[in-house]
This record gives sequence, C-alpha cells and structure tokens, in this order.
Amino acid sequence: MKRKLFILAIMVFMVPMIVLPQLHCLYVSTIGGMGALNSEYFINKFTDWGYTMDIIGQNDLSIYFPEDLEPYDFIFIDEVVSSGSLEASNFLLEPHPVPIVTTENYAIRNNILGYCNNTQATNIPAEPIKIVNGDHHMAAGFATNENVTINTGGGANEDLIPNLPEIDFIPIGQSTSLPDLYVVYGVEAGNMTVNGIEMQNRGAIVGFHENGFAAINDNGYAFIKAAVEWATEGGSAVETEVLPDQYALSQNYPNPFNPETTIHFHLAKAGHTILTVYNALGQFVTTLVDEDLSDGLHHVNFQADQLQSGVYYYKLQSGDFSEMKKMVVLK
Repeated sequence: MKRKLFILAIMVFMVPMIVLPQLHCLYVSTIGGMGALNSEYFINKFTDWGYTMDIIGQNDLSIYFPEDLEPYDFIFIDEVVSSGSLEASNFLLEPHPVPIVTTENYAIRNNILGYCNNTQATNIPAEPIKIVNGDHHMAAGFATNENVTINTGGGANEDLIPNLPEIDFIPIGQSTSLPDLYVVYGVEAGNMTVNGIEMQNRGAIVGFHENGFAAINDNGYAFIKAAVEWATEGGSAVETEVLPDQYALSQNYPNPFNPETTIHFHLAKAGHTILTVYNALGQFVTTLVDEDLSDGLHHVNFQADQLQSGVYYYKLQSGDFSEMKKMVVLK
C-alpha cells in the first residue's frame, strides 16, 4: 500500500506548544425542551468528530455581528430552530460571513440564507436519496446514481425540500419520489443571493426533519460530516493546543473518506513509533509507521483504495503512549 510520511521538526525552545487542527462551530439550537434534546444527537456527533462548539439559543444570533463570527469556522443551524426566529439575523446570515451548514430545507430558511424567495416546499416520509453528483465531496463517497438510505426510523421525514430556481446550486442527493427536488445540496461562495448580495462563503444543506434525528444512520451522518468538510474546505480558525511534552493522536481528516485521509500525531519524545490499522473486528489491516521518529509533530497519508466501506481503527504506540481512534471508509 502506498504511503507517505512527512515529518515536521518542532524546536521546543522556539515553539512553546504545537497545534492540531480543530474546527470551531457556532451551534444555533433551542435552549431546553424537546428541541434541545433532539439536538443532542448532532452535538454528540460533533464532539466525536473533534469539533468544538459554542451553543447559543435561536434568538441569541440576532445580537451577533460579522466580527463576532471571526473565531468560528462555521455556523450550524439546527432544524429545531424556528426559521422565523432567524429573520432578525438575516443581515448576518445572507452574506455568509462564515460557512453555513443546516439540516432544514424549509423555504423560509432558504429565503433567509438568500437561496430563494419562493414558497415551494414539500415534506416527505423518509426514503432513500439518489446521488446525482458522486464526484463531489458532499456525496460522502457514494457513487452517482446510487440510492442511499440516510434515515431508518419509521414515521421520520426528510425535511422540507425546496426547488431553487433563482440561484445556482450544486445538486447532490435527489428525492427518489420527487426527482425535481433535492435533500442534499450546496451553494458555492461568490454566488449572488436572490437579493443581490455576494456570498462570502459556502452553504451546505442536508435535509433532516427534527422528528427523524433519533433515526439518522451512519450514512446520514456521513453526509453531514462531508457537508461541513466541503463548506469549510478543511480550514480551521481555532486549533487544539498540545504542549511539547505531551503525546497526542488527532482525528483523521477527512473522515469519512475515500480513498485518502491524513492522520496527525505528536510525540513528546523521540522513539520507536508504530501506527497500525485494524478493521471493525479487530483484525490487523496494515502498518503505516514502524520506525524510529524524532519528537514533534508528524503526519501520514493513508490510502484505502483496496479497502471496503466500513469502520476501521488506527492505533498509535510510542514509548508508554498508546491510543486508538475510529475512522470510516465510504465508497
């Protein structure tokens, strides 16, 4: 298996600490009640993915200004948030001062984000979605024309799916029952909103209705993760601090991935280091690193061309340090 190892030497007397990338999210939700309980599904996932969050109530966004968003890599607006409560923040949201990701496709939400000003929307029961652009990162590794189930709960809905005739958008996941409408799509930076305002950053939408949050499957979360990755382009305004005398193994990025991902790690001391990959059954798959390394920050690119879709684990061992993390291959 092809592998590349790139070593960055860090001089302790020049750099008091090293940093590992970590996306920082302004998470807009509701405070208290069933809405907040439903939001916990996404909050837990964001934590698992290594994102940090400041969680605010839906009405609190109206007191923010563009300069208040500088510490954040993206805004996530939960489906539980009333679109009407966001109208006071229209001046902030429509220009997309930072990337925006949301799980609601309701026409009012899209109007606030500047994507359309019509009222066409359709609420449908949960169904597989058809991938129409498998080459795009937001397709989460699924192939063009593949039907993908994203929500396995009875009685759950995909969210209200608008037609966007008034703005260029990137179709990704199409409704299988209403093929002119879309569940997953993106909007590129530089587009003009329906009100003639230039979007400074990307927007990404994956349509889950609140009543289906508990039933989102791994495929569904893969689309959310891919949406964040595409919207942010992997950029991070906030980083995790790691002291020079600490060991650290970061979450691979991107994750899920197909076919390549990058794993960062930091060694407090020089020494023999082993980085191995295992499948979901704990069976050995491959060794990425097995050599003496200097202390400091390292990263290795992992090619998974020959692996099937599924959950895998990577384990770092160096000196007395040992840590394992999960990654997902999606093809």
